[in-house]
Amino acid sequence: MTDNNINYVIDKFVQAYSYLSKYPLIISVLKIILQFISVILLTSLAHWSLVLIYTTYCFGTGFIGAAKNILTLGSPFCQFVNYVQFELSKHYITIWASAAVGVIAWTVARLK
Repeated sequence: MTDNNINYVIDKFVQAYSYLSKYPLIISVLKIILQFISVILLTSLAHWSLVLIYTTYCFGTGFIGAAKNILTLGSPFCQFVNYVQFELSKHYITIWASAAVGVIAWTVARLK
């Protein structure tokens, strides 16, 4: 990107922020949405990384993978990685459920 493009984007961002600053509710909702997206992305990235580590170091395919599995199945490292990725997937579902409950509660509170 050239300096002109960067300055253009910055100017548009400043204009949008100055316009939205008149509406604090919109700003707070956008912050909540960005925080939610950040948590979802970080959780997903952590889970993906753990699954990649598990499949690289603890799991293999074919007959060699079956033989390797005999040796790594009881490994504390492999058990830990598998447990953490499993718990992350459970928490991921909880995060989405909490977000749904939060949206419903917020909507009901705004309607009253």
